This record gives sequence, structure tokens and C-alpha cells, in this order.
Amino acid sequence: MQSPKDGVKIMPEKEGFMATTTAKALTNSDRCDRCRAQAYVRFEFEHGLELLFCNHHATEHGVKIRKIAISVQDESHRLIAAPDQIV
Repeated sequence: MQSPKDGVKIMPEKEGFMATTTAKALTNSDRCDRCRAQAYVRFEFEHGLELLFCNHHATEHGVKIRKIAISVQDESHRLIAAPDQIV
């Protein structure tokens, strides 16, 4: 597992895969390919293909997709507010 400075977790899914660059953080404009909600998980595949999912759809389909993805960028930790951020 690689943890870049911006807090993005890259989890190699295939043996021998090595992430050599820092993944670009997901933004508010990145949308779930299933429902168009804000995306928090990026699944990357061979040939530069990717799927973006909200946390709900990543949880629902993630087990199967992880079997074929070469890496997973999971930023779902951003959904949990720090205690000092709760109003």
C-alpha cells in the first residue's frame, strides 16, 4: 500500500504491480459512473481504463471489481468528519 502526502491510498491489487506515480486526488467534480453521486473510489484497469464509484456502489460492486482491477484508490475516509469539524 502506498500513502501519498495528500492522504490518497493506492492499493495494488495484482501481484507485481507497482505504483510509480502519485494518484490524482478525486475532486467534487468526479462522479460515480453508476449514479452520478460524488465519487470516492477509483478502480484502475489495464490500458488506462478506470471506473469511478460513490462509496455505496464501491461497497456493492467492489469485491468483484477488485478481482480484475490493477489498483484501487479509496478516498472514502473523507466521508467521516473529524470531531473538530462537527458543528
